[in-house]
Amino acid sequence: MINAAGIIRPAQTHGEVVLSAIASRDLKTAQSQAKKYNIAHAFGSYDELLDSPLVDFVYISLPNGQHGEWAIKALEKGKHVLLEKAFTANEAEARRVVETAQRTGKVVMEAFHWQCHPAAHAFKDVVSK
Repeated sequence: MINAAGIIRPAQTHGEVVLSAIASRDLKTAQSQAKKYNIAHAFGSYDELLDSPLVDFVYISLPNGQHGEWAIKALEKGKHVLLEKAFTANEAEARRVVETAQRTGKVVMEAFHWQCHPAAHAFKDVVSK
């Protein structure tokens, strides 16, 4: 289940971000979530979402053991990727994900929001002085 408070609602506050699709292993679940969060397209499989030209970025919140597999699939389909913590299940898998991102020229990032928070930047400035 996607974290509405941490991902959907903040994304919807940025005019340049369009939440165009959501996927689940069950189409009815995807349709229900799409309706709940006003997302235009619902897919009954992750592969269908990755094949969609409507999508250029994916947020992956699957169980940790599936992060590497689906990140690589998304990158190879030309999608930028935001992975929920933990990035992958192990170092070798993380290396494969990063290598795939470099090869495809796509961005992959772990959803570690504190590093983008203004307070973290202020703290870094104070510590570096």
